[in-house]
Amino acid sequence: MGMKRTALVAPRPEKNSLPEINDFGDMRTPVHLRDLIEDGTDQRILPHLRVKISDQLLQLSPALYVSFLHPSQLRTSSVTFGQYKMHFKYIFSLHSLPCYIDELIRYRNKMTHPIHPALTTVIILSLCFTCNGFSQSKAKAKGMVKPSSAEPAPTYANLPYREGHPQTVLDFWKAEADEPTPLVIYLHGGGFSGGSKKIPPQQIRKFLAAGISVAGVEYRFIQDARLPAAHHDCRRALQFLRSKSAEWNLDPERIGAWGGSAGAQLCMYLAFHDEMADPESTDPIARESTRLHCISTNGGQATMDLEWFKKWIPEYEAPHRSTEKYFGELTPEALGKTLSDLSALPLLSKDDPPLYMNYRMRPEDPVPDGPAAHGWKIHHVIFGVKLKEKMDALGLESYLNYPGKKSEKHPSFADFLIAKLRE
Repeated sequence: MGMKRTALVAPRPEKNSLPEINDFGDMRTPVHLRDLIEDGTDQRILPHLRVKISDQLLQLSPALYVSFLHPSQLRTSSVTFGQYKMHFKYIFSLHSLPCYIDELIRYRNKMTHPIHPALTTVIILSLCFTCNGFSQSKAKAKGMVKPSSAEPAPTYANLPYREGHPQTVLDFWKAEADEPTPLVIYLHGGGFSGGSKKIPPQQIRKFLAAGISVAGVEYRFIQDARLPAAHHDCRRALQFLRSKSAEWNLDPERIGAWGGSAGAQLCMYLAFHDEMADPESTDPIARESTRLHCISTNGGQATMDLEWFKKWIPEYEAPHRSTEKYFGELTPEALGKTLSDLSALPLLSKDDPPLYMNYRMRPEDPVPDGPAAHGWKIHHVIFGVKLKEKMDALGLESYLNYPGKKSEKHPSFADFLIAKLRE
């Protein structure tokens, strides 16, 4: 006698209701396939998983960047096999698990033939393993060696760079070399309220193979400290790493950084801000330079001024967040001064380092319908257009990449960073 099964179906959200959006970044913690394997056995937790591409995957494949999924939508969404199949080519490009479940959700308003969430998970896992195996077969046929998906062991993990908070830590991978090595720092996105310093293993390996040491930095979120705490944390992390140059065999003059969305803003803050070292400080770390040699950004915002957004971003008509949530209670004058001190456009000057930018849309592309419009607008290529215009006027080196316009000199952000740091 079989056990009666009870369908677990969450109510559909109201037609026009949207979940709260956090940030400029709207980049929530990514859901890895291994998380679904480990946690998905209890299907009741699935409604609470937000499926959202992270800035790490943006660096791997900008074409995969999409907006959020309503938590209850995961229980009620269904897709056709053809809609799964059309994403094979994206999974191919990752070459390793975990893959991210994301762009399938773009089609949630067109979905037919309902599939139970458990079966949906099985189908996604099956397709990813199939595609991964197929990509390996293709690689072997071409004499290519697929890199391992295991993360290289860091030289130091969760090393505090500032005392007093559990998130002010970093991971460091030391490149083996006789001469001092360049260093590249990863600053993650997440709307200043989420995200992780975890770096895709293939990126770590690529930099280490080029003789470049790597660091991933965590910082305080706005839940714990309002902005510019995250900016000041990253500044301190850079100074801390530079203070370790002799001990860790680093070249203090060749330090670069990369990040997406909120992480892009942090990179540009460090790259374009005037020197913030305090030569009179009794703290030796505070006396270290805060300048960078080069940076790469993905979906980066050129300013934190939402009035600028309304002026230049297509169909951006009203602020998407509360300034109090991010900056606390500030007078208009104090807020304006803070925004100018943190934003790339007003910070740019003739002595600033090269910038490599990636965006996922062309300037002329229309804003998509539905929830995806929000992420599209707050990561719009017009930010890059305006940054490049000002950098060109200042005689600074910059590269703007979007669909149909790619740098021939530097095929990827990693190639750019390696080239600049090895000059």
